[in-house]
Amino acid sequence: MKLEALAACLGILAGVSEVGAQTASFTKAIDNWSEANGVAVTAEVRGQLASRTARAVETVQQRQPFISAARLEQLAPEAAVSYLDISQKDAAAPTVAALLELLALGRKDAGTIAGTNEYPILYVDIAPPEPSDFVVAINGTAYRAGLRVFRVTEGEKAIHVTRAVRPPCDKSVRVTKVGPNRVQCAM
Repeated sequence: MKLEALAACLGILAGVSEVGAQTASFTKAIDNWSEANGVAVTAEVRGQLASRTARAVETVQQRQPFISAARLEQLAPEAAVSYLDISQKDAAAPTVAALLELLALGRKDAGTIAGTNEYPILYVDIAPPEPSDFVVAINGTAYRAGLRVFRVTEGEKAIHVTRAVRPPCDKSVRVTKVGPNRVQCAM
């Protein structure tokens, strides 16, 4: 009886460890993409993209049962980053599930699949743009100094920009999928 309980606990811990590793690899992939592209990905977008990616694993597993769940989970962060890459070009991106399926099948022709851009880009234009010592906060969350491009969800956004020895700039913008999603602050 004790051995069965211990085995069950170890199974649960292994599952939790695996989920933690997947979350860590997803977070690292998004962080690396964000850094490389100079685009902040808001926590709200990260959460929605993580949920969408998890659902994509289930969807592709149903469509392609010969592809192991472990392989799909391994490719999931790459599919999420591919989604961000394609949609960053202001292009309609295929779904994360479609991208994951193509990756799992060894195909790289994702650009030929039609889709929509679920996470609009918000541009915060700062004048003058240099030095990059300004900090943009969106709905109370501050991002790394110098960032001017953000992946956000649709809806009303409160923008607060601060810069040393300058009065802050406070604006609001209604972000839509079709835009233009742009705020201008003279500092």
